Amino acid sequence: MNAVIEHVKPADASETAIVLEAEAVSVMLRGAVSAQPPLLSPLSLSLQAGEPLVVIGETGSGKSLLAQALLGTLPRELAASGSLWLDGTEYPLHTPTNRQPLWGRRMAVLPQEPWLRWIL
Repeated sequence: MNAVIEHVKPADASETAIVLEAEAVSVMLRGAVSAQPPLLSPLSLSLQAGEPLVVIGETGSGKSLLAQALLGTLPRELAASGSLWLDGTEYPLHTPTNRQPLWGRRMAVLPQEPWLRWIL
């Protein structure tokens, strides 16, 4: 199962700076042996100002793992590697707390069905 990352380029893409870049994002079990495949294979992406990003895929394809790795909200038993660049500042993904000040200000996830988050 693979997730699909869909880019929609803005009309004036040639003049727009890259505002977000993720390099070699991968998620694995903490303490996993090197022969064990990652839960999320390394992937890279970049976004220009005004460019929407859509991640679609089957259940279990890694969409939520990608979002959690970028935000720094993975469960403790999982570890991320790679780098996130936001407006030219690097945030190594192996340090999840370095992105907390960005939550709600510079980074957020819009789930497909946000109202399900409030059902208790």
